[in-house]
Amino acid sequence: MEALLTAGHLQQEQVCRHLVQNSQSLTGTFTIPSVTVTGVTLTNNNSLTVNTALAGTGGLTQAANATLNIGFTGAPAITTLTANANGNTVDYNFAGAQQSKYLLRPTIT
Repeated sequence: MEALLTAGHLQQEQVCRHLVQNSQSLTGTFTIPSVTVTGVTLTNNNSLTVNTALAGTGGLTQAANATLNIGFTGAPAITTLTANANGNTVDYNFAGAQQSKYLLRPTIT
């Protein structure tokens, strides 16, 4: 499934690919193979798993107590990855060598 987000708040639990055009927030449990955020900010409020690519000229912000699972080789290519809210976790969980993106005060596992 491919979803075009234009405004509002997305809530769902399913595997999908998203094209984000306005700043959005994800609330729920998401597994999205490839996320590209361009020119806006996407906020992860709960759990986001990305197994192919995290890219774009926009930003991904981790909310308090949110989890980001990164399951691909290489560093995330997204311009801004903000993970400094209390209790958030960025989990690099690829079964092999990975490169991390510099983060300010995260919990990295």
